[in-house]
Amino acid sequence: TPSFQLHAPNAGELAEIDVLADMQYWETHANYGWVFVTDSSDGWDFPTSESQVYPPRLILHSNSPLPSPAPTPGFLSEDITTGVDCEVRDDAPDSAHSSAATISVDLSNGGAVTEGLLKFDLPSDLTPVLATLTLTTTSSSTGTVSAYKMTTAWDADVTWNSFNGGGVQMGT
Repeated sequence: TPSFQLHAPNAGELAEIDVLADMQYWETHANYGWVFVTDSSDGWDFPTSESQVYPPRLILHSNSPLPSPAPTPGFLSEDITTGVDCEVRDDAPDSAHSSAATISVDLSNGGAVTEGLLKFDLPSDLTPVLATLTLTTTSSSTGTVSAYKMTTAWDADVTWNSFNGGGVQMGT
């Protein structure tokens, strides 16, 4: 079951996605981030953390009071824009694609199947009550983009063949 889906995202659209359930899951399980897949061959693109314009953002809000002495009373909030993200491609199965400015999620990107991976380093001292992932669409799609929690560790050097030669299989 996907963590969330984007239906026919349009270029320039800002998606604000409630990801609190995943943050709560990762409080007791390893955080391996998300894999993005699509059912469409017209693709969907979003900027990476390396992008200077609209990188992915994870905003966490907690009921934990700010440390004392705080200048004003309030609650802890984290705005995370750095993470690890990359694209894996079946036409370059042994190549890492982690330095691009955008990630493509497509069934036929120049003839290639591409999947996107994204994860953030989560603060261990924060128990969120609100969690929002913000992604900006840079290329429209008529399809549905689905995000699934990853259950396998990966890093910026991951390739298509890192996942038994078939890209990310749901459940891995």
